[in-house]
Amino acid sequence: MLGGIAAVATICALLVAFALRWIAPAASLGLLGTIPGGVAGFFVGASDGPAFAPAAAIVGATIGLILLGCVGIVVTDSRAPRSARRRSALAVLIGGILTAGVLPHLLISACPLYATRGYCSYQGADLLGGWVTPFVILYVFDVMTLTALVLASPSWGE
Repeated sequence: MLGGIAAVATICALLVAFALRWIAPAASLGLLGTIPGGVAGFFVGASDGPAFAPAAAIVGATIGLILLGCVGIVVTDSRAPRSARRRSALAVLIGGILTAGVLPHLLISACPLYATRGYCSYQGADLLGGWVTPFVILYVFDVMTLTALVLASPSWGE
């Protein structure tokens, strides 16, 4: 089920990036950076054993979001008025907070709390799903970063 959550998150990132492409292209570019960043993080984390892979994937996705989002601020130009960017940022923030409320339940359903091996464990110790909370906290940070990228998408014509 953890792979299904990753697949749905990837599809959602692509859909939101497509929706924001004219309003906030810097945010779209940042979202596109989460995919290779998350995949790279997963493989780097999995090289130390499966327990590190989920946490490393979200860290990689965050790095990709920030790096390509900053590049997007420098090289892209929004075609939308400031009011449209503000409404889009509010939608991103509300949608992100709502999904952050659902995410822990999905992760705990995918990974039983007492898993001691595999991708759901935390360094082989039974820590009641100890990686889920930092994962969700980093996801909320990503939502706030994405909201800031939507607001900061430059419109050189203004």
